[in-house]
Amino acid sequence: MPQWTGRRSRNGVPIFVYSVSKTRPEDLLTTSKKDPSLSSVFLPAEYSTQFVQPLCARLHVDRAMPCSIFIIDLTGVSVRHFWNLRAHLQKASTMATSHYPESVDKIFILGAPSFFPAVWGYINKWFEPNLTSKISVLAASEAKAVLTKHIDVRDLPASYGGTVPWEYGMRPNLDDEARDMVGSFAENWIEGPIRYVSQEDGDEVHAAGTEARGLRGAVLAKLPMCNA
Repeated sequence: MPQWTGRRSRNGVPIFVYSVSKTRPEDLLTTSKKDPSLSSVFLPAEYSTQFVQPLCARLHVDRAMPCSIFIIDLTGVSVRHFWNLRAHLQKASTMATSHYPESVDKIFILGAPSFFPAVWGYINKWFEPNLTSKISVLAASEAKAVLTKHIDVRDLPASYGGTVPWEYGMRPNLDDEARDMVGSFAENWIEGPIRYVSQEDGDEVHAAGTEARGLRGAVLAKLPMCNA
């Protein structure tokens, strides 16, 4: 599933990456048996809309940030791998676009394999027309030039031509402004659902969801008062 890099675009929109080759079909099979409705598909979207986007909006108090940029990395994806993932990807795409239609600013598809043009027409049917207009399939020769029109090299992962030492699977690598805002939480990141909670005496970041001992609700960070 998409993961936040910890960085923002030139317009302040959070940047997510999904490396499809890192998703194992056998793991999805196990997940679908435990969660037939695939409700877990909503978790990344909830993480984005309930935490990442509000945090980024706080860093840009002059405008709201109700959307995200997604880099979909298809490097190393074989025909068999794609075929084994197709049902999950289709359901995840359909559910996400149905429930979070305006949460996408742009989608950049990188590392498209040679067979991709043959399946693009099939994939296109998963999305609403207004979303497909936001998708760009980039050749290796143009990827960096296009990405850096929207993302400063200082906020782009090194594997895509930037300077951020972040790879899929790592915790968010926050920029200095975001790091200063969340304090020690930047170095003590936790897994699982997180929510941005607005408070009159200063906004907070809370752990959400449940664990073996019950509901999670710890205050992970108390943000400084907004001067705007």
